[in-house]
Amino acid sequence: MQSRYWFWIAAAMCAGRIAVAATVDVTGPRQVSLHLYDTGRALAFELRQVTAPAGTVLLRVRDLPARIDPTTVSVTPAAGGAGIDILEQRFEHDLAESSRMLRRYLNRTVTVGQGAAAVEGRIIGLPDWKEPPRPSVPLVLSKTDGSVAAFFSPAEAARIHFPDGGAALVAAPTLLWRARLAADGQQNFRLSYQFDGLTWRAFYDAVVRPDGGSARIMGRILIENRSGGHFSDAAVTLLETERGRSAGAPQSDEPAPQRYSYRIPQPREERMIATLSPVQSHALEQKVSLRDGEWVLLPLAASDSVPIRRFYVYDGVRFDRFQRNRRNDWNYGTEYHTTVDEHIEFENMGAVGLGVNFPQGLIRLYQQRSDGSVDLVGEEVMAPVLSGGRGSVRVGPAVGLRGERERTGYVEIRPLHEYEESFEIRLANESDQPAEIRVVEHLYRWPDYEIVKADAEYQQTGPQTIEFRAELKPGGRRAIHYTVRYRW
Repeated sequence: MQSRYWFWIAAAMCAGRIAVAATVDVTGPRQVSLHLYDTGRALAFELRQVTAPAGTVLLRVRDLPARIDPTTVSVTPAAGGAGIDILEQRFEHDLAESSRMLRRYLNRTVTVGQGAAAVEGRIIGLPDWKEPPRPSVPLVLSKTDGSVAAFFSPAEAARIHFPDGGAALVAAPTLLWRARLAADGQQNFRLSYQFDGLTWRAFYDAVVRPDGGSARIMGRILIENRSGGHFSDAAVTLLETERGRSAGAPQSDEPAPQRYSYRIPQPREERMIATLSPVQSHALEQKVSLRDGEWVLLPLAASDSVPIRRFYVYDGVRFDRFQRNRRNDWNYGTEYHTTVDEHIEFENMGAVGLGVNFPQGLIRLYQQRSDGSVDLVGEEVMAPVLSGGRGSVRVGPAVGLRGERERTGYVEIRPLHEYEESFEIRLANESDQPAEIRVVEHLYRWPDYEIVKADAEYQQTGPQTIEFRAELKPGGRRAIHYTVRYRW
């Protein structure tokens, strides 16, 4: 036999330990379901069949993605299946790397190069080619005249001719099983496995109508196949995870937040602790067919007239890049900017033509002119929006609105253990329209805090984050004061 894989089969047959038949091919996949994670990992569930006699047999499974993780393969009986017990599994795909291809022809004669420069010889040394300046292990041929030829890079061995046209190669990803079948005849079973390279992303377009009171909103899903496999008529479920959301969040110049993990003595970055447990899922209504290297854009939801409302956010704190100790550096967080950002908000409701879970994704905002043309206003990552929830997107700096943020007090109550800090936020509306401004304050020094005084109502909107809301008439001004106490 041509593959070293079959050596143990021949030896076992000669020793009389097992009785095996010729290799039996498993049928291709049917009723394919794919669970696509937002990290690039995917789970496949397939229905397969095999017809073979009871006892120990050799099975060959093809039609697999090249980037399969063979350690995740699982087999369970389906309707009409008596059970398949996998005694041994191997994964073969010679085209995945050159060393595997050449290993098939170790001690056999090949031709490297072509024409007058061609070198013929028996492979006696397998290569481990590396990029310079790292040294490479060469491909070594023993020529008929007793000399040897060495090729230290793929460029030197640019073309290799195999004696049988490469018939010994396993050209497609293949699982090879030594299995025990519980009954004769046709066996139905479900095959599941994990693989990489099937990725998805969400994209949204929001086109604001000239009147400014409504928008056309469209959501789409982009699926890209770089798995080395082909999928036909697959039912697809998209899964958002804690880890994927963390990786897809906008990057910040601030150090990555850290937290403790159970039984781990030192804190680690949150994105390292984040799990793959789904926090939101969405089953696509249509089945998907996708060949390797292709991508497809699928509709998620669309509505031509979604009511929108505008609101404004002043998140004024800035951090000097030279400040280091946020806990007790008296100067930390005293810098500010004056920009008030304009946002638009919409309700993700079935009554307006939406009403599906919107995964986190890139949203592009356009402003439509009276002649029907549109201008691109901006784009940013939109947080997940559940069906029935509210989504929002930042438009840009608001015209005529400004804010100021000044620290008015910093008191050391217990040295190195308890501090109070006071702020005044000043807002001004110099436009000709009334505006609601949401003032966001980050209690960034320490998670153990208490608001000891505030002259306006506020709500906690996130970890160490509070929000005030202020209504300003045209030409109006407003000041908000609060004091926070930290303990550590």
